[in-house]
Amino acid sequence: MKINNVSVIVPTLNSEKYIRRLIEILLINFSDIIIGVDTKSSDDTLKIVKEYPVKLIHIDNKSGYAENGVIKILAEQCSNKWILRLDDDELISNQLIEFIGNSLKTVNVSCVGFHRKWCRINQSQLEWMALPDYSYDWQWRLFKKDQVNFINDIHTPGYFFDTSKCAPI
Repeated sequence: MKINNVSVIVPTLNSEKYIRRLIEILLINFSDIIIGVDTKSSDDTLKIVKEYPVKLIHIDNKSGYAENGVIKILAEQCSNKWILRLDDDELISNQLIEFIGNSLKTVNVSCVGFHRKWCRINQSQLEWMALPDYSYDWQWRLFKKDQVNFINDIHTPGYFFDTSKCAPI
């Protein structure tokens, strides 16, 4: 069953090699998906996004950073109070989808952080790592749009929040 109380936003630039897979996974699991395609994209990203029943927003991003207003522009298009922000080169796990679908009714914070596991293909083998020795790589990606303040600082989620919790690893 699709998650109907969360909107998903994805800013993208030159992602023709992987955007299709992300959109297909999102369409199975979420009912409100907004893809922001940077007008500087020079590959077939825009053409691919147009093939799918998602909200397409053209983003004229002069700074090159998603945090500089892009997240706010996309969030304004969302029909739900909860927003999940993904990068165009990320995939969402089944466990994260299950957490989102089952937990939001009882979450009383502005933002939820997820631990990111870095994955790559090396000589046709999947490698992944989590770095507990160096601390976890928390990504603050699930938020209530009416409880955050959007900011332009880079290397941030693109918003400031007062209350948060970490999802299970």
